[in-house]
Amino acid sequence: MKENIKLRFAIIGCGFWAKYQLPAWLELDTVAPVALYNRTISNAQELARQFCPAANCYDDAEKLFANEQLDFVDIITNVDTHEPFTLLSVKYGVPVVCQKPMAPCLLLAKKMLTTCIDAATPFFIHENFRWQAPIRRLKQLLDSGVIGQPFKARVSFCSAFP
Repeated sequence: MKENIKLRFAIIGCGFWAKYQLPAWLELDTVAPVALYNRTISNAQELARQFCPAANCYDDAEKLFANEQLDFVDIITNVDTHEPFTLLSVKYGVPVVCQKPMAPCLLLAKKMLTTCIDAATPFFIHENFRWQAPIRRLKQLLDSGVIGQPFKARVSFCSAFP
């Protein structure tokens, strides 16, 4: 029997969106949040208290990367910090999931992408709407086969989130 190995990850940024993304990650039995970073450590500690009490909390991202064995990070900060956190992840060879929008300008977006490609560091841009109830229900219906095999679709979505 195979051992149930979980991918160890850190959340970078413990604000509004992290309160939705972390619970979504916790729905997967193949991942484990081991560290949370926020420039205001009390935000990281509160998120850990709510969702993952065993996670280590940091207010210094460099220390997080130096101290933790990570399989990936989820960057959920404001757009102006995506580039430095992505470059820090690359420095430590840690794959990146980054919240959209990717960067504040095309030049920084290209820098992030080129840096990840050159370092062979996997890099993904995250779209959080996939976790919203109507989109999840649509996916469930598509997977059920009730409408057959779709070949093309246009979806319009309007929300007064949350």
